Formats: sequence, structure tokens, C-alpha cells
Amino acid sequence: MLASLFRLLSPLVIFFIPFKNGFLENDFSKSIEENVSSVVIRESTIDFQVRAGEHLYVFSKSSGILEKVKIGMNVIYFSQEKLSDQGSSRWKRLKNGDVQIFTSNDEKHQVWTIHASGRLKMESLVTENSDPSSISFQFSKSQLTGLRWTGEKQSEKTIAYPQSEEVEELPILSNDIDYVVLEFETVQLKVTPESKPVDLLLEDSDSMKFEKKSVDQSTKPIEETPNSQSLNGDDSLEKATLVLWFDFN
Repeated sequence: MLASLFRLLSPLVIFFIPFKNGFLENDFSKSIEENVSSVVIRESTIDFQVRAGEHLYVFSKSSGILEKVKIGMNVIYFSQEKLSDQGSSRWKRLKNGDVQIFTSNDEKHQVWTIHASGRLKMESLVTENSDPSSISFQFSKSQLTGLRWTGEKQSEKTIAYPQSEEVEELPILSNDIDYVVLEFETVQLKVTPESKPVDLLLEDSDSMKFEKKSVDQSTKPIEETPNSQSLNGDDSLEKATLVLWFDFN
């Protein structure tokens, strides 16, 4: 009797064994997310548009320079100084999903790396006998509320916009900086040099220049970087002499 009853109920018991809620769906979604990069690049006839989260960076295709920055709904007027339109540029996706923009203009070679977090890394590549490595940027002082940095004396210098920028004596040269912070109305940008020493030159109230002086090759060997090799091959003499990180928050 009991054996017959068990044979009758066993299919029902098996039928109502609960599965873990969403087990198959969650595993499938997770595998899809892991295989899709969070850095998205769109290439048009005139530019590369690279998006990482709420960060959007636009690079000119002809000159290779950083032209536009948009954080969320806010357009930030911070761009690289215009160079010749006769340059060249291309892009590459790294194994971790990050995107690199390679540019060559006026005998200057740069690599921009856009990370999934929205961080930007700029590497300026120069040859052994070239001039000091440098890069200049322009910004809208109407959007700026403050500018501050630390130099070789480790004391922070601040310029408040628009109150004090008119009374500052320009140009201002600060040697061996640790960082520069541009405080816009809605966004803060921190620029940090990885390769030191790097000097900061404020040429006027709406532009700045970062420069890393040449190093005596006989006293300090220069290291090869993967990016320099990716531009011109293993035998290239180019080296990353100026490396800057850009954090928009």
C-alpha cells in the first residue's frame, strides 16, 4: 500500500523541486557582460568618439588631437592645442577592453589610452635627439572657478577665476609639479604626471603647457614601453618621455 502511494506521488515531488530563482538567466547575463567592453568607440569620417561610462572623448581623425570632452550632460571646454591637419591617427582595442588612439603630427607621436573607468592616459613619444616632450591644452576660463597645483617647493598655488586671474602676472612657470587641478563649474579635472620631473607653464589665462625636459642619455638610460613598440616595431628608438593621467570627477 505504502509502496504504491510512493510510486504515485514521486513524479509530483520531483516536479515541485524548486530551482534557484534566475540561476540560468543570471549566469547567461553575466557571461555576456564580461565579454562586452565598457569602452565604446565610434569612428566617423572626421573623428573618433570614445565613451567610457558617462565620459565621452572626441579625437580629431585628421590631426589626432583631443578635441572635446563631455561628462554626463556637461560639455567641458578642455582640448588639446590645435596642430597641423596633416597628421594621422588610428585606434586599437587592448585585450582588457581599453582603447588606444595613436597620433602622429608635426613629428610628434602620442598615445591616448581610454580606460573603462573613464581615466585618460597620455604618452608623448619622442626620439633620442628630439626636443623636450611637451603638450599644450586650452580651456574655457568662463567655465573655470579655480586652478591649483603644487610645484617643487611643495606649496599649493591657487588662482581663483574670475577674481584673481586678471591680477596674476603671466606667464607662470612651475617646475617639477605633483599635480594640477582645474575646477570647472560642474566637473573637476586632476592632471597627474607619471614621468617626472614635469614643468607647468601657464602662458595665458586660458591655456597651459606640460613639458618634460630631455634627460642626459649617458647618465640615465631610457626604458622602452609597450606603446612605443606598438607604433614602430621592436627596433624603434622612440620612448615615452612625458606621461600624464587625466581624472574627470
